[in-house]
Order: sequence, then C-alpha cells, then structure tokens
Amino acid sequence: RISKDPSNVSLLQGFFLKLSSSLDGPVERLKQLNSPEAVRITNYYSSQLVAFVRNVLEIVPVSVFAIMVQMSDIIERRLQRLPLKVQGDKLIAYAQLGERYKLAMMAHEISIFADGILEMENTVIGGAQVNPRKLLDEGLRKELVSHVSELLNNLLQFDFSASSETVASMIKHQATTMRSLTSLSGRLEGFQVALECVEDYVCMHGLKMWHEELSRIMNYNVEQEVSDDPILFI
Repeated sequence: RISKDPSNVSLLQGFFLKLSSSLDGPVERLKQLNSPEAVRITNYYSSQLVAFVRNVLEIVPVSVFAIMVQMSDIIERRLQRLPLKVQGDKLIAYAQLGERYKLAMMAHEISIFADGILEMENTVIGGAQVNPRKLLDEGLRKELVSHVSELLNNLLQFDFSASSETVASMIKHQATTMRSLTSLSGRLEGFQVALECVEDYVCMHGLKMWHEELSRIMNYNVEQEVSDDPILFI
C-alpha cells in the first residue's frame, strides 16, 4: 500500500504510537508483582516490536532507492552533459524539458516518502527507543551497498582463460575490459548524481554517504582478496 501511494507513510506515525503503548500495561503488571524476569521479558518483547517496526519501515528506503535507480538511468543515458560554455541558440538542445520533468516528478515522490518519516518523532517501545530518521539513513545505506555491490559483481566479469597468450586475444580482452569499466563508471556516476539530487529532500549528506559506503565496499572486497590469497599482496 505504501509503495503504491507514498502519502500513506504519514499514517504509520499513529500506528507506531499505539504500538508503543501496547507494552505499557503488561510491563506495569510485572513491576507490581516484583517479578525478577520483568527486565528480561520487557527487553525481549521490546526487541521483537522494534524488529517489526524496522521491517515495516524498510519499504520506505527500498522504494526511495528504486526511484533513485530510475533517476540514475535517466541521468546516465538520456541527459546530455552540459558543457562549460553554450551558445544561446543551442540552449534549447540541452534543456531536455521532458527528461528534467520526469526527474522533478521522481524527486517529488521521494520527498513524499521522506516527509512521512522525517515528521515522525522518536518513539519508545517498551525499553527501546526507535529513531525513524536513523532507520531511514540506515536503510538507504543498506540499499546503496546492495545496488553498488550487485553492479560491481555484474560488470566486473572477465574471462582471460582462453588463448590469453596471443596478441589478438590480449587486445580483445583489453577492449572488453575498457567497455566494462566505462559502463561501470557511467552507472556509478549516475548513482552519485542521483544521490546529490535528492539529498535535500531526505535531509541527508548524499555525497558523504556515497564516499563512505563506496569506500567500505572497496575495503571489504580488498580484505576478501587478501584473505583468499595473501601472497599476492606481500
């Protein structure tokens, strides 16, 4: 329902407020009985409710990033790069009003998703505090890592096994590698620009998030390579 109509995100606030009060009665009864298990029971059910809230809110960053993927596709493949100097009579060629209108509509849809989350206040569920803004940030980072990792895995696939010693095969492999790297560069640039376009709408530092998560992905993969074959890095 939320993925079809982003405005429904605002309805979650009342639901979470009711959910936060669902443990008040049982917890108070346990305290009145001086039960030694009161703390453990409260912590357990609080963690379960927090996990439920996370699962419900997860649709927001997933939906937001799905829109950002569409934006990155438009930015990478359809928008012309604007040069530093443009003659006045050629400005109309770079305007591309249709594509920029689509980008604006997508950014507006993302802002509706984000507004519903950003308007929520911190909610205490049992003994645990839920910060919707933090959940949004964590969800966006998770989706960013997932999409970039999948992109790297799909595009950085090379086969140098067959006839790798001939000059012709080496030239062919070089051309294939350059095509893959060029395609990867364009896709990553599209993701980065899309993040910068929507960072004000979701109240996040898009470029900072991009550099932190991309660095984390690279460091993780280097660490895996080192652990698999440490001799190569000595």
